Amino acid sequence: MIERPVLDALEGEGRDYYPVQLDPEDDFAYARYWRGEWGRHLDLIFEEEDVLPPLDSIAALPACKREWCALEVSLGDHLSARTLGLVKFSYSLQHRLPDLAFQALPLSRSGDRSVHWRSVDSAIIRELDFAGVTVHIHQPPALHLHRYPGSPPGGPAPATSDTPA
Repeated sequence: MIERPVLDALEGEGRDYYPVQLDPEDDFAYARYWRGEWGRHLDLIFEEEDVLPPLDSIAALPACKREWCALEVSLGDHLSARTLGLVKFSYSLQHRLPDLAFQALPLSRSGDRSVHWRSVDSAIIRELDFAGVTVHIHQPPALHLHRYPGSPPGGPAPATSDTPA
């Protein structure tokens, strides 16, 4: 379910978007989604349902010429751009690495399972690392509305980053 502040921000950007409802009972739906979206002849701009983008940050992504762009998001006590929270994968990257999503998110032998939703971001990013693709970080960071145990609601932005400069 998309958080209301995220919907408001998307509508405020004045850009076309389409929400995707995945089955919350299907732990592998997220992987199937990425396998289906990769390589569709478009830049792929993706925002998770609980990541609140800063004003005008989404418009900056398609304007950027870099292949992989991301905004850092808060993950408890630190910032990271090594998530799929708010990213752009250019068409040129998808064309250059057409099998990336299939390599990162292989199907089980039965063909009905892939990577669990909690591991999709790390699986895709591991393949990007292996291919030598580096992330271009856009600022300012996005606000992750997910509450981690021990973190204050709406608390200060984390002071550290795990994304190499």
